[in-house]
Amino acid sequence: MSTQGTFHGLAAVGTVCHSRASPEARSQSPANSGPLKFKQPPENCTMSALPGQTNRPLSRPLARRHRRRGQPPDSLRLSRRRCLPHGRPPDQLMITHLKTTKSILGMLNFYYFGYRSVYEITQLHMSYLFFFQVFYDPIHGLLELHPLLVKIIDTPQFQRLRNIKQLGGAYFVFPGASHNRFEHSLGVAYLAGQFAEALSTKQPELNITPEDILCVQIAGLCQDLGQGPFSIVFEEMFIREKRADLPDGKKKISVQMFDYLLTANNLHSSMKEYGLNVDGQNKSDLVFIKEMIGGPLNTTETQEQFMGRTQDKYFLYEIVENEKNGIDVDKFDYIARDGYYLGIQSSFDHRRCLMFARVCRVDGINHICFRDKEVSNLYSMFQTRSLLHRTAYQHKTTRIIEVMIKDALLKAGECIQIEGSKGKICSLSTAIDDMEAYTKLTEAINSFSKEMGEAQRLLLKIVSREIYKCLGKMQSEKPTMHFTMDYGITEKELIENVFFYKKNQHDKPFNLREDEVSMLLPKCSSEQFIRVYYKNIDEEIVETAQEHFDQWLSGNFSDI
Repeated sequence: MSTQGTFHGLAAVGTVCHSRASPEARSQSPANSGPLKFKQPPENCTMSALPGQTNRPLSRPLARRHRRRGQPPDSLRLSRRRCLPHGRPPDQLMITHLKTTKSILGMLNFYYFGYRSVYEITQLHMSYLFFFQVFYDPIHGLLELHPLLVKIIDTPQFQRLRNIKQLGGAYFVFPGASHNRFEHSLGVAYLAGQFAEALSTKQPELNITPEDILCVQIAGLCQDLGQGPFSIVFEEMFIREKRADLPDGKKKISVQMFDYLLTANNLHSSMKEYGLNVDGQNKSDLVFIKEMIGGPLNTTETQEQFMGRTQDKYFLYEIVENEKNGIDVDKFDYIARDGYYLGIQSSFDHRRCLMFARVCRVDGINHICFRDKEVSNLYSMFQTRSLLHRTAYQHKTTRIIEVMIKDALLKAGECIQIEGSKGKICSLSTAIDDMEAYTKLTEAINSFSKEMGEAQRLLLKIVSREIYKCLGKMQSEKPTMHFTMDYGITEKELIENVFFYKKNQHDKPFNLREDEVSMLLPKCSSEQFIRVYYKNIDEEIVETAQEHFDQWLSGNFSDI
């Protein structure tokens, strides 16, 4: 039952069988009553081998040798330790990292679960037997994604992320930066699952359930559903100017789009099949996912803002998007992915952060802490983020193109009309209030209205490189119009909100000293400056304007 070919823009190289057999299911099988026992195969049968092994008939001496050891044949050998992850009861058997094929599916279940035919397997409830889809990603390699995640991916609301560039206008400056929000979301979901699994394995006392891990993965997958065309251009430039009533637009829209995705595709029932609480009086899992995407739903000033999980599991909110210190899997993925496609080398290794992360109790609340020796690795993360900002995100030509795209969107105004729910017609700025219309709003939207002429000419100038000219930039304590280069965390935040632990003192988390933090962060963690653009592209006029700007700058900002 392997699959090959192109799937969701990534190469689907196979499937992985994950099965959980409940005590009832195992007791109903006459061939597998009592404790787990490996059963012997029919003589001289041939089975597909695992990677690195060859297909071969099973000889009688080989069968006898495995019978003495109580092990299955070579081509299906899996240790009990691998089959039973730490912290999980034996009756929740999970077989991981096994590439299943049609020729061995029946044998696999005969040996491990007592089911003698594929027909018997198909009669099982979905909660007992399901297959993880395997994707190939250039950043993280093979990604195993839960079937519920695949169902979410296979929706129009999620597929629209294919048509939204991760870096907006930077693609017009860096030709390699063609990656989209789609693959970034898959990477965040994968890393979120890896992070939660690592904490569960190292600290079983945390009682991280499979449902907790699944919720964290769903939040990682859906945290960018609210992204608009050209990413930051739409969110921070167009919407901020047209809809000042939305202070935190992207997060709010992401939660609304997630709700619409579940309703439009009838996925509430699928979520319940996998054990999630999403309706009725108990909606804890649905609330938990929304809180990880958009922040606390409880806006009152109480001691416990989050309602999806208790304070004992507060650390789960720090995995996908960490509001306290900015160290989260969203940042891990985009630093690695953006650096890869931009051609910017990075020494930061997010795998070490996952490996040496641990949950420690700080002031009565569980927080994610890092090993003290990981300070240098975190230093590399902040330095790489600073480099990405200076080199790509805030590149002067990137910002010029993004300003031109914003001007084109503003000029389009009400000309672009998108049909929403119940036939309602929405414009660019009002589509965010109707999720059906917002689903259709991507970078691929077209309009041939004559009123769009000026906006279309602006976009044509971008393609033909007739862009605005940058006369220069200056810094000021209180600029009226400015760009902000925010590197993710300030010195105060790093001192107060990032905790570390020592090798033999897991129960004594501590903060860095101020002198240690000054070495960790860039010299300036947030920089504000003014750029002056001139829309006329005539070289003589631009040269004259440049001279006047330099004279004005030297007279008014001589101390810079």
